[in-house]
Amino acid sequence: MDWSNIIIAVISAVLSGGGVATLLMLKENKQAKRVDNELKFSDGLQLRIKHLEEQLDKKDLKIDELYTEKDALRNECDRLSTENAVLRVYKCIKVECGIRQPPFGTFNPDTIVPFNPQKAKV
Repeated sequence: MDWSNIIIAVISAVLSGGGVATLLMLKENKQAKRVDNELKFSDGLQLRIKHLEEQLDKKDLKIDELYTEKDALRNECDRLSTENAVLRVYKCIKVECGIRQPPFGTFNPDTIVPFNPQKAKV
């Protein structure tokens, strides 16, 4: 075999197998693959953004619920503090007898006796 037969065989193999079309379309195929990859990437990002927005909405709702609960608990605490202050004013100094003596004139914190549930049940 001489070189001319080998060259002719290679050229005919390239031309018959679509090698020229492959060489000519190589740039377009790369660009099409790049565009396809960018579309897949942007679709993934859009799904991620949608998921993050849903999480943010859920967290916003939870924060609103917690603020509502905090306000309700603060109002309950204020009500109980007020009620406690009123009850301290009307607290009787003489617990064991039937004569009530609430300390309207003065307030002495030393005279306040802590609540004992065992004494209260008797």
